[in-house]
Amino acid sequence: MARPGREHWQGVKRIFRYLRGTADIGLVYGNGKECLVTGYSDSDYAADVDTRRSVTGYVFTLGGSVVSWKSTLQSSVTLSTTEAEYMALTSAAKESIWLKGLVGELGIAQDFATVYCDSLSAICLAKDQVHHDRTKHIDVRKNFKVGSVPSQAMDHIIAERKRREKLSQRFIALSAMDKASVLGDAIKYVKQMQEKVKKLEEEAKKKSVESAVFVKRSYVSAEENTTDDQLSAKSAVTDAAGSCCEGSLPEIEVRFSDKDVLITVHCEQKKGMFEKLISQFEKLNLAVISSSSLAFGGSALAVTITAQMESDYSLTAKDLVRHLHSTLN
Repeated sequence: MARPGREHWQGVKRIFRYLRGTADIGLVYGNGKECLVTGYSDSDYAADVDTRRSVTGYVFTLGGSVVSWKSTLQSSVTLSTTEAEYMALTSAAKESIWLKGLVGELGIAQDFATVYCDSLSAICLAKDQVHHDRTKHIDVRKNFKVGSVPSQAMDHIIAERKRREKLSQRFIALSAMDKASVLGDAIKYVKQMQEKVKKLEEEAKKKSVESAVFVKRSYVSAEENTTDDQLSAKSAVTDAAGSCCEGSLPEIEVRFSDKDVLITVHCEQKKGMFEKLISQFEKLNLAVISSSSLAFGGSALAVTITAQMESDYSLTAKDLVRHLHSTLN
């Protein structure tokens, strides 16, 4: 530092950029969680471009809150990622022993501290130290071992590794696909959907709704020898065919929509009238889907029936009204 150069100034600026960018970031300490020491270790293989030494990193939490962390260059050059991860795991294990003893003095009992690692080969080496030509060069002090790796942590690491391998295979398959062919297939599919929508809209327009109504209509007329407040009411019933008959009920409304039929009847309340209507529908080749009847007033009955035309049905809405009217009279 006696003769700082341009690279040192670049390093200082990087530090200030980091401080400025993380000014609103901090550590949050909460409560209500199980107060246990848990560690996470990792390494960056050959991160230093000058010495080719790897970086050891670990972080420890107590009850979910960060209490200890470290990131530093390893003391020697490692020859594989397994060795680098194993050295980082060793440093994290020593830190876990110290933290477990510290919280034990504070009255928090913990049998062992769990340290997680994302390298399956380093975990296997820590669990069962099998020495062969690829690992025999690792120094004895790096074989610092606190205990066997818990089976749950091992299963978790294996499952995570398999999940990452599946994701990698899918990304490789996607990158190998021809983008032009994928885009062409998507455009073709959209066009097919547009054609289907257009066809359905045309079919919906072709569906005709036919209706026929048989209702009573009342009109008021003034006789020649009456005053303005002396009126006589006369009633008439007009059906869809234009015929006229006297009486008060029934009132019949029929609507057709393709094969669906909706019938609304307002008739006199007589015993067996509803059953008579249902029987007439079966005779006319109409399959009843749903029906309901409700007493209206003291002597009237309101009936609503939905049905579907069978293959032998051939009546128009006006003909159906006539048949129902003859049935109710």
